[in-house]
Amino acid sequence: MSDEKPKTILLVEDEIVIATDEKLTLEKYGYAVRIVSSGEEALNAVRNTHGIDMVLMDINLGGGIDGTQAARRILDLKDIPLIFLSSHVERETVEKTEGITSYGYIVKNSGEMVLVASIKMAFRLFEARKKEKEKEEALRRSEEDYRRLFEDHSAVKLVIDPETGHIIDANHAAAQYYGWPRDVLKTMKIQQINTLSDEAIRKEMRTAKERSRTFFEFRHRRADGSIRNVSVFSCGIRLAGRDCVHSIVIDITDRKQAEKALRDSQAFLTAVYESIQDGISVLNTDLTIRYTNPVMKKWYAPSLPLEGKKCFTAYHHTDSPCEVCPSLRCIRSGKVESDIVPGLPGPDSPVKWLELFAYPVRDSITGKITRVVEFVRDITDRVEAEKALWESRERLNLAVKSAGIGLWDQDYTESIITRNPEWSEMLGYDPEEIESNLNIFLDLVHPDDLPELQKRIQDHEQGKTDSFHVEHRMRTKRKDWKWILNSGKIVARDANGKPLRAAGVHINIHDRRQAEEEVKRQLAEKETLLKEVHHRIKNNIASLESLLSLHMRSIRNQEALSILQDAAGRIRSMRALYDRLLLATDYQDVSVKAYLESLIDTVVTIFPNRVPVRLEKRIDDFTLDSKQLFPLGIILNELLTNIMKHAFADSKKGRIQIALRKKQDRVTLTVHDNGKGLPEGFDPSESGGFGLRLVRMLNRQLEGTFSMSSRNGTRSTLEFTM
Repeated sequence: MSDEKPKTILLVEDEIVIATDEKLTLEKYGYAVRIVSSGEEALNAVRNTHGIDMVLMDINLGGGIDGTQAARRILDLKDIPLIFLSSHVERETVEKTEGITSYGYIVKNSGEMVLVASIKMAFRLFEARKKEKEKEEALRRSEEDYRRLFEDHSAVKLVIDPETGHIIDANHAAAQYYGWPRDVLKTMKIQQINTLSDEAIRKEMRTAKERSRTFFEFRHRRADGSIRNVSVFSCGIRLAGRDCVHSIVIDITDRKQAEKALRDSQAFLTAVYESIQDGISVLNTDLTIRYTNPVMKKWYAPSLPLEGKKCFTAYHHTDSPCEVCPSLRCIRSGKVESDIVPGLPGPDSPVKWLELFAYPVRDSITGKITRVVEFVRDITDRVEAEKALWESRERLNLAVKSAGIGLWDQDYTESIITRNPEWSEMLGYDPEEIESNLNIFLDLVHPDDLPELQKRIQDHEQGKTDSFHVEHRMRTKRKDWKWILNSGKIVARDANGKPLRAAGVHINIHDRRQAEEEVKRQLAEKETLLKEVHHRIKNNIASLESLLSLHMRSIRNQEALSILQDAAGRIRSMRALYDRLLLATDYQDVSVKAYLESLIDTVVTIFPNRVPVRLEKRIDDFTLDSKQLFPLGIILNELLTNIMKHAFADSKKGRIQIALRKKQDRVTLTVHDNGKGLPEGFDPSESGGFGLRLVRMLNRQLEGTFSMSSRNGTRSTLEFTM
């Protein structure tokens, strides 16, 4: 026997001698033996004593319950190996033990070896049976656990025949997910759910059965007709003696939609980045470049590839960050940082200045900065424009200061007027003596000029004029008056058109106004003198005309008389012109219409014995320089005189059409009569008396063209340029 604790045998025997002998035999083989003599004692011993490993039960125990009854009750209390030990070999006695779970029937006095061998065999059978029961129990618990894990699990689970696709089993979660009851699902095939073709499904089932791949993504159809994206974890199992595929189904529709939205968002963001004409660079917190858009790649093409390099190395060819690096400041401050940095290297580079904005990107959970996005803009044109503007302002300020021009800027919202020092100095004040409001300005304006100034400003504020310009007087610090040109303009209005801001200038025009007043005075004196001179000339012409008239009265020679009459007519034309000059305010330009109509009437009236003549005058109203109007008047005088003398000699009445037209800078005079016309073979460029020669001379003076034609009378045409 080994050192193990001896097994205890409960010997139930009512014959004490036999019991003692059997006890000694068993103890000899290392067993511990306890003897009881009745069935009741045996029950109490098993019930109350711990450590009894076997019961040897005699059948006939005298009074009380017999051995078979005691055996049944003991086995009801405890699973323990029990052997019947009896001297009876009758069938009736043996049959009584057949319904009891025992491990043998030993006939007393069979011998020591039979007894011990039977006990050992009983112990081995009991241990074997115990282990088998433990296995059965473990299997039962395992099956219960599996069933509970399968049926009650929240995940969708299916058991599928890999050969046919029949759904062998489906849990409650599967019924709820797909929308078919469990009993309906168990009548279906996976082909009715999976949207793949039958051949593709069989192929995937073989893959799952062989466990060469366990993860799949499918599109599954539900009872309501909707299609969902699912992840399926499948593996081959053996169930009820046949090969099956166990699948766990997880709905990933939302994830797929989120992934698609993410892809779309990334594609959109990439498109935005690549379409922006500014440079974009994404950096890690150690200033390593993660991403650059096409603009950055174009600018820094010599440093490609940019990704993976430090920004200061790729962009500036240095070994350390720039001193003013906005991205480094952004990482440290956690705020948006910006700066203007030098542009691309090289004297011929078109990108000389860049404006860089650095934006921090934080982890959505920890809040830590993980990246920096740089927006880089080429501001070369802006910097150069600002430089040019600054230089222009400097020049303007220098010009304003040199010219002594006063500048003002009015803020309507604050009722404040900002003025430069020249504004005050123009009136003899120090800048500190002039308050920044409108009232101080209005108080300095001359009372006589104030109404007109206020009207001009009000009209402009109401939008009636684009700007205002007023010349007015202002009181200086010495209490005298100085002429100022005040010009201004509204430069900002609100949505309703109400002025918000205006700006303008004050220019000292005092010397100019004094000079203008002096010029006006001198012009007035000159006008008086000129009128006197013209009056005397007119009187002299009148005297000359009177002398000719007196002389004509004493002349009897008709040819001489005709010559004097022509001369008198020309003098009258000159007098008519001087009359116009005296009436005109401008001595240089004279109204053509008034002068020629008066001249025509004068010429016609000097022929008292004339036939009745109808005059048709169509003369445009415009002014002409007296240097051109005088020869034009002489030419018209000569043409009318010739008509009155010769055209109507054989007629009882006549008609003269006189037209003067102006088209742009071209003037055309037409004189047409219905008289007898020109003589046969008459050449207007060569023929004629003194009058026509005078017309040709004056035409050359006008640099014009002159022609005559004879058709339904005589038509004379003169054209010249103003």
